[in-house]
Amino acid sequence: MEFLGIIFQIIACLLALLAVAILAWVNKDKSHSKQLLVILLLILAILNANGVIFHLGWYMKFPWMHKMAIPFSLLIAPFAFLYIRAILNGELAYRKYDWLLLLPAILFALNLWPYYTMPIADKKAYLVEYYQKSSLRTSDSEGFLPAYIFQFIRAGLSIFFIGINYRLITRFKKQSTDKVLSDNQGLIKWLQILNGLLTGLIIAALFVAVIAPIKKTAFNLLDLSLGAFVLSICVQLFIRPKFLYGIFKPSPDQLIPVSTSLPEKVSVLNGNEEPDATEIEPLKQVPQLIITEEDAFRYKQLLEKFFIEHQPYLNLDYSLEQLVKDINVPRYILSAVVNREYGMGFREFLNRYRVEYLIKNKDKAEWKNYTLEAIAAQCGFKSRITFINNFKQITGKSPSEFFKNRSDDYPFRNPDM
Repeated sequence: MEFLGIIFQIIACLLALLAVAILAWVNKDKSHSKQLLVILLLILAILNANGVIFHLGWYMKFPWMHKMAIPFSLLIAPFAFLYIRAILNGELAYRKYDWLLLLPAILFALNLWPYYTMPIADKKAYLVEYYQKSSLRTSDSEGFLPAYIFQFIRAGLSIFFIGINYRLITRFKKQSTDKVLSDNQGLIKWLQILNGLLTGLIIAALFVAVIAPIKKTAFNLLDLSLGAFVLSICVQLFIRPKFLYGIFKPSPDQLIPVSTSLPEKVSVLNGNEEPDATEIEPLKQVPQLIITEEDAFRYKQLLEKFFIEHQPYLNLDYSLEQLVKDINVPRYILSAVVNREYGMGFREFLNRYRVEYLIKNKDKAEWKNYTLEAIAAQCGFKSRITFINNFKQITGKSPSEFFKNRSDDYPFRNPDM
């Protein structure tokens, strides 16, 4: 069984690394859920590599590495939970207290501190006996905690997260429409399989935790189960390539239409230009998302950070569609967040940044001799009249009135009168 376990773990490790390579370099999606899947697969690859290295006896050559990977096993269930939650809730980033999920692994690493700091010569002597006596592997805690505590803590923690995962999936199925369930049938099945495989792995871990101390011998069942677990996950990913090459986005059918009227200010904000497509959309439907305050805060942070760092509003032709591509958030989510959190449409949101940019940079030396049309273009406006109308709408004054009250030296030529 040991040989079979080594083969399983080698194949599983290689497939996990292949999946990570595809997700990291082929899949251009920058979603939070993809990043979590990459981390989960890396953890599984590390643990399988640890099993291979141990059974091949390579730790005798690198004794300082022995047990370095063990704390990672406490991260499998938490990151599987974060991944499932991120997909079903459409999350864009970690929540405020998600870092607490790392504590069990960190605390167990601290528990092994006496072993990690053992002199290399002593550790080599220990490893010789460790390899020769399988009973030593089931009785020596090698840390502050008594033997077997780790196995039961890991199993208990994993069972807790498995239960939460089942609850998340069940709640998603209950709250979604028939069309959403039909459109995402493959996704739900994949998440159920992932959680089911994790359940099987924990059952094997519990069996070993209970039987090994009684039999006073080490079992290779857990290594074999880990290899089979990762192998099964990778097979599921490869037969469902859309989860490797593109992660799930929540379906627009989950949205509830709440308005069918066009805001009166659209024609004013766009001046004499044709209304922008992003402002016409409310004629059809203005969706309202069920977004928690915490999620709304993260969406706003992401949006504002991108606007501050990249200044996309200075692009004359910048649109909501381009923003969707730039920050990888579904269009209807962005539209709903801007409407709900800022109380305006995307075009006004964009123009407010442009006006703010002009106000902050009014003292630029090169603008002293610019015409108003040139200034408008520098700020992202396509025409003079569009700039003036938006400036009046946002500040309540024309550009000339606004700046003459603040400086005797009006910075632009050909001011509007």
